Amino acid sequence: MMTTNEQTLAAWEDVVQTVIASSLVQAFQQAEQKMVNHDKIHALQSQIKLERKALVNAKHYQKQAALDIHEQNIINLENELDAIPLWNQYRELQREINDLLQTIITDVEINL
Repeated sequence: MMTTNEQTLAAWEDVVQTVIASSLVQAFQQAEQKMVNHDKIHALQSQIKLERKALVNAKHYQKQAALDIHEQNIINLENELDAIPLWNQYRELQREINDLLQTIITDVEINL
């Protein structure tokens, strides 16, 4: 006979397998794989990262003009990234999966 802990672990295994097999997770994994091979997205992400570092540096040295330039560059790069349909699909699927996981966590917390 299973103990309560074993039953809980078995139930969690079922939940994990159900989530992994869901069409939402499958779609996310496909989008993620496409993202890995998308040079434009990687280039934009790298540029944003560099601009953010420069922004922090400008803020540290209180260079307002440089700060303004880097902030605008980040906005422009993020807008360019947002114009890529794959990026939007990936981000939307990521939000949906996060919502699903939050729902599961909330349900578990309520039932404990």
